Amino acid sequence: MLDKLSAIEDKFHVLEEQLSDPGITSDLSRFKKVNKEYKDLTVIMKEFQVYKNVLSSIDTAREMMADPDPGTAGNG
Repeated sequence: MLDKLSAIEDKFHVLEEQLSDPGITSDLSRFKKVNKEYKDLTVIMKEFQVYKNVLSSIDTAREMMADPDPGTAGNG
């Protein structure tokens, strides 16, 4: 699943680069197509970012549990 989301993220960045190219506005049909695809992927990318943040938080929590601060031992 992460591989698919990473591929979508790569595609999103390619579309983002294409939209930042001033020449794209000279081809209105291409601009509309790229803009629509970018807009559709924006929703997925927002949720993917949330997912990556959750994974990062889980990793941080696991690290904290594996290496507790000696100063807090016995305070729980």
